[in-house]
Amino acid sequence: MTDDVLDIYEKVKDRVSLDDFTRRVEEKKVLMGNICDDRAAALLVSSDLGGFEEKPVKIKDIAPDRQNAVF
Repeated sequence: MTDDVLDIYEKVKDRVSLDDFTRRVEEKKVLMGNICDDRAAALLVSSDLGGFEEKPVKIKDIAPDRQNAVF
């Protein structure tokens, strides 16, 4: 397991064991038809578990130099 995946796991480690997280990542990759890598699958699993609870950015707060905007 890569450092990226472990960093993602850190955000949800209070909700799931590492073994279960790893199993879910592998299941997610199969479910997606193996089109995503470990990191992408880990992000999806983390999102399913509520690991990413970012506050939305209002349109008025979006600046031209902002890299990503989530709507």
